[in-house]
Amino acid sequence: MEEYERIGDQKVEWYDIKYWFHKFDLDDYKPTMEQYQEKVRYYPEVIDMLVSLSKKYTLVASSGSPTEFLHHLLRDIKPYFHRVFSSISDYQQVKTQEFYLSICQILDVAPKQVLHIGITGSSTSCTEGCRYSGALPGQKKHE
Repeated sequence: MEEYERIGDQKVEWYDIKYWFHKFDLDDYKPTMEQYQEKVRYYPEVIDMLVSLSKKYTLVASSGSPTEFLHHLLRDIKPYFHRVFSSISDYQQVKTQEFYLSICQILDVAPKQVLHIGITGSSTSCTEGCRYSGALPGQKKHE
């Protein structure tokens, strides 16, 4: 844990499973990810919410998790998303305003057309003009 804290969550390595497996001279990360796939759980209302929202809106997943994690995290819900972006794997950076602005440019939308729903953190990374909700259905919104 000490090494994890030393790196800190503002560095790409903190999120990179390949970095940690190499650092601690562990075997391939893939079997470990497969072994724990069954531990991935969604809030009960997530599927219904995605079905409903995807009928009306274009959904995009943007994450600070590397693609290797996203493959497992989104496995059962990926069909609801038009695109998936990883700040770590696709941009080699933590989530920043530039990351979100780049997504807006790729999707050809203005930030004010985006509603960012975050599970953790705050709207500090959401690009200017983007609307932010820090809550999932059934959770309190973080103020």
